[in-house]
Amino acid sequence: MKKNLVSIVTPCYNGEYFIRRFLKSILNQTYSNIELLIVDDCSSDEETKRILNDFSLKDCRVNVTYLKSNHGPSYARNIAIEKATGRYIAFCDSDDKWHPEKIEKQIDLMEKKNCALCCSA
Repeated sequence: MKKNLVSIVTPCYNGEYFIRRFLKSILNQTYSNIELLIVDDCSSDEETKRILNDFSLKDCRVNVTYLKSNHGPSYARNIAIEKATGRYIAFCDSDDKWHPEKIEKQIDLMEKKNCALCCSA
């Protein structure tokens, strides 16, 4: 477990329309001590795979696992959780977008209050 590293767990399936926006919102967080663990659940569109590959080559914090058959998002999340090395685990779907200070604010709150769990709406 790496001190104060946040492991972001993301299942992905045919996400070409939202994946760039998602990736930028994660990689542009003000809290940069992250690893992004994306599990592609056997996407049938090549564009999703190309985008994921491009981002993983540009940023070492992006780790993509490609499944050979589709199992659904819960299975993909569990694969990513097994690979996580961070003290904290955060969940974000590939069609979501985070506020730039989301992780920073949550980690700050969790450390000040000595919380084991934090969520937001």
